[in-house]
Amino acid sequence: MEVINEGILKALEMLGLGQPQQGGGVLSAVAGMPRPEGKPPIPTSNAMPSPEGKPPIPTSNAMPRPEGKPPIPTSNAMPRPEGKPPIPTSNAMPSNVYYNPGNVERNQDWAGAIANKGYGTKDRFAVFDSPQMGLRALMMDVRTKIKNHNGDLSKMISQYAPKSENPTQNYYQYVRNKVGSDKVTANDLPEIVKAIVEFENKPGSELSKMYLNPQIFNEAVQLSKKQLPKNTSLAKARLSVKGVK
Repeated sequence: MEVINEGILKALEMLGLGQPQQGGGVLSAVAGMPRPEGKPPIPTSNAMPSPEGKPPIPTSNAMPRPEGKPPIPTSNAMPRPEGKPPIPTSNAMPSNVYYNPGNVERNQDWAGAIANKGYGTKDRFAVFDSPQMGLRALMMDVRTKIKNHNGDLSKMISQYAPKSENPTQNYYQYVRNKVGSDKVTANDLPEIVKAIVEFENKPGSELSKMYLNPQIFNEAVQLSKKQLPKNTSLAKARLSVKGVK
């Protein structure tokens, strides 16, 4: 029979970590093994014990919240309302988003266009710093075409989307159905631009939804009412049009 140091045994018994077994052994204080009657087993999880009746303190990096509330994530993504994807904190622009909803060309010094950047063959089309400034450029272009073609929608679309590159008749028909007239004025600008955005980016697509978000779209309408020099960023443009109605 193994001899047990009496002092050690008493200490273990006082701590509730062990008691004599038949044969003189001691119940080990190994995690998860049974304890004396009335004592809970030693947990094997990494959670820290809490007072009786309280849930264990988690050891994950998530910050605890009030009962019923989800933990605060420790990722870099910004939390959004339930059902909304997190806002990425990366500053990288998605490779397929150039903030140019109407594919306007770089042949004009558009405000908001990023210098020396383009896409398409020979970087033909402009890249903008924001969806608002890209929409603004499209609106400025449409304003000019309304004036130059005396509101003739067919001529406007034929110039904007020539047959050599586009299904011009389908394009015109789509815009006309949205606007409801062959003859347009500056008052029809929002509906014309919305139709162009949908035709260029597909109705209901994520890109179309982004550009046609009322907050973004309506701000672009306001920005398009004032001439702005090239290299004007969205932040500077906002300051320039304060009070413009």
